[in-house]
Parts: sequence; structure tokens; C-alpha cells
Amino acid sequence: MRQTQFKFADTSNDLERPISKPPETVTLGQLTRILRRRRWSIIVPVVILGILGIIYLATTPRSYLANSLLLLDANISRSIEQLGASESNNLSESALEDARLIIRSDRISQSVVKELDLLDNPSFTSPPSSLFSRLIGGAINTIRTPINWLRSKPEPSGTTTLTPEQITAARQDLAARALQARIDVGRVGRSSVISISYESYDPAMSAAIVNSLAEGYIADVLNANFEATERTTNWMQDRLTELQNQAQQAALDAETFRAEHGLVSSRGVSMTKDSVVQLNAEMANAVSDVARARARVDTYNQIIAGGVQALVDGGSTGVGGGSDPALQQARDTLTDSLAMLNQIKTNFGEDHPQYKVVQRQVQAAAERLFTLLKQGSAQAKSDLSSAEAKVDALKNSLGLAIDSDTSSGTVEVQYSALQQRADTLSTLYQAFLTKFQEIEQQKSFPVSNVRILTKADVPRNPVGPSTKRALAISIVLGLIIGMMITAWQEWRERFLRTSDDVQDETGGPFLGYLPEFETSAQSEPVRSITSTAVFQNLRDGLAENISKPRNGSHSTSESAIYAVRHPRSFFAETLRSVRLAAEIRAPVETGAIVLGVTSARPEEGKSTVSLNLAAVLNMSNARVLLIDSDIRRPGLSQRLDFRHGDGLVEVLAGRAPWRNLVREVEGTGVHILPCIPPNGFTHSAELLSSRGMRELIAEVRGEFDFVIIDLAPLGAIVDARAMIPNLDTVLLVASWGKTPKLMLNRILSANAALRERLLGTVLNRVDMEDLRDFVDVSSTEAYFEDYNGYFGDPGKSWDKPEMRGTNTNTRNN
Repeated sequence: MRQTQFKFADTSNDLERPISKPPETVTLGQLTRILRRRRWSIIVPVVILGILGIIYLATTPRSYLANSLLLLDANISRSIEQLGASESNNLSESALEDARLIIRSDRISQSVVKELDLLDNPSFTSPPSSLFSRLIGGAINTIRTPINWLRSKPEPSGTTTLTPEQITAARQDLAARALQARIDVGRVGRSSVISISYESYDPAMSAAIVNSLAEGYIADVLNANFEATERTTNWMQDRLTELQNQAQQAALDAETFRAEHGLVSSRGVSMTKDSVVQLNAEMANAVSDVARARARVDTYNQIIAGGVQALVDGGSTGVGGGSDPALQQARDTLTDSLAMLNQIKTNFGEDHPQYKVVQRQVQAAAERLFTLLKQGSAQAKSDLSSAEAKVDALKNSLGLAIDSDTSSGTVEVQYSALQQRADTLSTLYQAFLTKFQEIEQQKSFPVSNVRILTKADVPRNPVGPSTKRALAISIVLGLIIGMMITAWQEWRERFLRTSDDVQDETGGPFLGYLPEFETSAQSEPVRSITSTAVFQNLRDGLAENISKPRNGSHSTSESAIYAVRHPRSFFAETLRSVRLAAEIRAPVETGAIVLGVTSARPEEGKSTVSLNLAAVLNMSNARVLLIDSDIRRPGLSQRLDFRHGDGLVEVLAGRAPWRNLVREVEGTGVHILPCIPPNGFTHSAELLSSRGMRELIAEVRGEFDFVIIDLAPLGAIVDARAMIPNLDTVLLVASWGKTPKLMLNRILSANAALRERLLGTVLNRVDMEDLRDFVDVSSTEAYFEDYNGYFGDPGKSWDKPEMRGTNTNTRNN
């Protein structure tokens, strides 16, 4: 058996490798284009919110704000702060927060409600409301009604009826809570000033409430100070009585204890203990004298041990004996003689006659000083013996005193404790008595550390609603909503719009835009001619005979072929670009160009493009055959009203020759082989990939210059992929703004044969006016309108009816 060897490439399978895409970046130009094309998504919410803001301003009643300033001065009530052991002149953060809470307390709020009789004030109990508040409140009540009904419970049988006093108290409590909700209390900067504000729809009521709150707070502070002072006075009175009794009893106990034990004291201290203290002091002085005397003896011994020669050589002579004039004089004489000897030696040398004289003087002075030092040493030793004897005597006396003090130590300790307790209680009593006298003086003039800096006047100008703030908030909210809508729309913008989108997703050429157009509802009867006449005219080159109507023909509409009616249009120009690309890729000299036209999804206009492309090719004197190979849904044949008879299916099945079934579209010179499949036909892919299809294409190559094959969509249908091997090239038609990018990319990634034969892609049904919002200002698409003079009418705009419309007649396969 013959074996075939396959050579595998080193690269990965093309079917498994998706088309590479450049990394996506967002530039300022792209953001500008997004804002330009989504401008209505931003403008409409801004306008709507702006109108709502104006309605809010027009329907909301004016509110008035009253304000009062209070100073919490720590220097005013210094005595009160001393009670709390506060020494700082500045109030702490906690004190200011306490003031804010007190002003908003239930007691002050209820006092204001009673003082101003707010329960009977309609401006307080039934204030006007805005339209939006009423609408929101109605909606909330509507939602709450069924919930409250479901949550309602029957009243217990033993429920008592409230008295009028209880009802009034409940109303006052509700009014106080409503008042607290609208009170604004805050600190002014970093100062000790408190600001009280209240906003309502009645300016006089706002000022009255703020002033009543300020005065109520001052009264509350005064009452609190008085109550605190009164409680402190009562406590201190009891404490003073107790301390007085305790101090008197402690003094009496100490005196009784002293008398019972016969303790005698001097300066408050017992005689024995006083002797011990004095002996200890004398002992310390005697020990110091012994230490000094011993140091002098050691110093004399050290100097005398050196002998006279040590003094001559300049040794130390200091013994701390500055009090002996003779010794000090001998030391000075020796020092001067040594200085003179050194000077002569330095200036004149040892051979000088005076050097020997001075040297003998130095020796004499040293001997004299040495004699005095020995005398001083003897005296120092005598002093040391005396000091040591004194220390021994003091030690004996101190021992006797300590022994005597030990016997009475316990009694004295007890007496000392009793005396200290009596002194402490006496001191504490005096301190409390002084503080009590200060507080008694304060009770006669209660002082508050709060004063009103600014009383609230009746406001003249309303503070709300603020026109600038309401409009600014409305516009900002509109912009936010518009941006959110824009972001949502851009996130959902996953469709082909520009040439860059096509090239990024397909990796192939972009051949142009096909603008959206509107077809005419009028039609002119046209008949197709028989196959014999057709090919006779083809052979004879008598094109004028082809367009003549003949018996047994089918009627269609010439106006449906937009490129024939508007040969200088942008639509026709794009199709000429397709023709040029096809001729460059597969020159005519090699035979007829077999061009397949397909799309990713149905309803993207591939049949319309096929028909118009065939018409444009025919206008360039090319022989064109248009084959409808969309067997499952032959929209092209149905559009041209070929609904009965034989067609492509019969040709491929071998039941009829193709020449007998070719028809011509009148006025275009385009010949078409329609497709009229029988009902329920299912083997379309097998038929299109059969040998009969390959033979048909081979035969028509010799008869025509171009063979345009209208293929089925690529997405979920296999028919088009079955036809690709029989084609020279494939034109891909995508619907502008409707063909998903990812879908097209995946289709091409999964079909290597399609990528190899891909001629390019055209975008169909393009809104040329909106196209400019999707392209950069530096791109060619942004200046398409400047070329209107080349397309027949220099003053024509893209948004004219003939260029933009429903295009209902073109929504074919």
C-alpha cells in the first residue's frame, strides 16, 4: 500500500490562532469623538434635570435663616471652674460639644415650645411644602399604606384612654423633636463661639426660636451653676462639722496620751531624742576632724621621706598648712631661689659665678623648710591623737543615749502619730473652711460663663432654595446621568463603525463605505429573455438586443439598483473600488474572476451589494454573471421576482443546462442564474460542494469576465464555507453599527481558507453624517463631504433623503 508522508510546519495551526489585535489605548481624540457622537445622551439629561431644577425653584417656598452667636468665656466664671480643678482659660472640645448637646436637649426644646406657643402656630405645625416634597411624600405614603395595614395589630382590650394633659404632653414632645431636627448648632472656627441657627418659612418665627434657644441655654447654665453650688455647699457644711469634731478629738487624744506617760519635750521633741540628735551631729564633726588630721600626717610623712634633696629638685611642698606663716615664708623663699637658679642656668650656664652662690642659697632654704616640715609633722600627729580620743568619747556617750531612748521609743512613736493626726485634721479643716467661705460668697451672685454676642434679627432675604445651587446640582446630576448613559452606550458599542475597526478585526483590506439609501417604490416592468437569445447576443456583441423585452419574462424594478440610477454616487464609487481590488488580485487575463459575496449575519445587505456590484461591473463593459447560491434563503432571486421555475438547484443536479436558465436584468446588462429551490430542500451544502458546482464555475469562466456569487451568511450556515474552495476571492459585507466585532473576528479566525481568499470588507448601510462622529479629524472619512462635487452635486449633504432613509427594499440577505 502506498504511504504518503506529510510535512508539518513548525508554527501553530492557523485555525487555532486568532487574528492578532494591537493593544487598545484611549486618546484625547477618542474621548472627544465619544463626547461628540454621544452628545445627545449628555445634553438630554442635562436639559431634563435643568427643567426639573427650574420647576423645583418655582414650586418650593422660600425659607429664612436666623442666627445667633454665643460666647463660652472661661474667664467669667473662674470660681466655678476652680471647683472642677480646671486651670485652663480655653474651653476644651468636650465642653463645646457639651454646649451643643445642651442647646439641642429636650428640656430647652420643650421650654421654647411652651414659651413661643409653637403648638398653636400654623407656620410651625403645618409649614408649606414644595411640589417635589408632596410627590415624594405621596409616593412614600402609597408604599407604606399596605405595609402599615399588614403590620397593624388590634388594640388590646385593656387600653386606657389618654387624658388631655397626656395628649398635650405628647404633642409637646413631638413638637420638641421636630424643633430639634431643624436646629443647627456649630462652632465658629477654632474659637469658643457657638452659632445657633434655625431655618423655617416664617422669618419672624425663625428669629424668635433662635433667641429663645440662646436665652434658654443661658438660663439653663445659671440654674445648673446654682444647683451645683447649692449641692456643694450642703456637702461642705456637713464635711466641715465632721472635720471639726475629728480635729478636736485628735488633739485631745494626743494631749491625754502625753500626760499619761509623762513625756517631756523640748521644741516638740523628747529630751532623750534631742540628746541623740546632738551627739550624732558632734560625732559626724569629730570623724571629719580625724580624717583631716590623718590626711595632714600622711602628707608630711610623704614630703619628709623625700629628704632635703627632693625639695631642692623642686618636689611638692604643699601640706595644706597655709595657716603657719613661717612655713609659708620658707616655701616662698625656696620657690624664689629655685626660679633664680633656673634663670641663671638658662641665660648664662652653670659656669657663671652667680650660679654657685644661688645654688648655696637654694640648699640653705631647702634645709630650713625641711626643718619646719618636721616640726609641722609632729604637731599634726598630736592633733590626730586628740581627734581620735574625741571620737571615742562621743561613741561612748552616744551609746548611753541610744540605750536610754530605746526604752521610751515605742511610747514616743505612738505620741508622734497622735500628734500628726491632730495636725492633719486641723489643716484639712482650715482648708475646707476657706473654700466654704468662698462658695458662700458666690451663692449671693451666680455667674454664667455664657454671653450673647449677636442676637438673631428677623431675616429679610431668603436663604433657600438657592437658585445657583439648585441649577448647579441639576446640571451636575444631568452630566453624571449623561456620562453614565454614555459609558453604558460605549460599553455596548461592540460593532463595526470605521475602517480601523474592520482592519483590526479582519486583518484584511478595507474597501470602502456603502452609504445608506432609500429605494423608490415605483417599478417598471422588465422581462428576462431566453437563454438562446442571451448567448446569441453575447456571441454577437449585440447588447442593444439583450435589453429588449420578450415574451414569458419576469418583471422587476430597475430603480432598485441604486448604482444604475446614481452612477456617480459614493455608493457606486465604493463598488468600483471593489472591482479594482478584484482585478489587481486576479487579473482578467487569467480568466473570469469568480467573486463570492457574503456576510457574517443575515440581513446585512449582501444580496443588494452583489446586485449593484454586478451592475457597476457591467457598466465598465465587462460580461457579468450573477449566481444566487443562497439555496436556503434565495433573497436575491425573490427580490428579482424569480419565484417559479428551474434554477441553480436543477443545474447542479444535472436536470437542466445552465445556459437555458440564465436571465437578464433589464437596463443593466447583468445576467443572473437564479435559485428557486423546492420546498423543504435540506442538502444545500452537499450540492454547493459537489462536482456539478465545480463544473459550472469552470464553464462560466470562459463565457464571462466576472462571476459574482451571492453566498449564504457565514455565521451558523456551512453553505458559504463549502463554496469557498471554488472561489478566487471573497468580498465580506458588514452592516455598519450592527455587525459585532468579536463575531467577525472569530469567524475569520476559524476559517483559514476564507482569510486566504478574502478580498476585503465593505461596510454597508453607513450613516455618513454620523460616521464623522466615530473617526478622527485627521482621517479621510472626516472630509468625505468635501468630495460631494465628485459625486454629482457639489451642494449635496449626506443627510439628504436620497442618501439616508429606511432602506427597506435593501434589507435582504
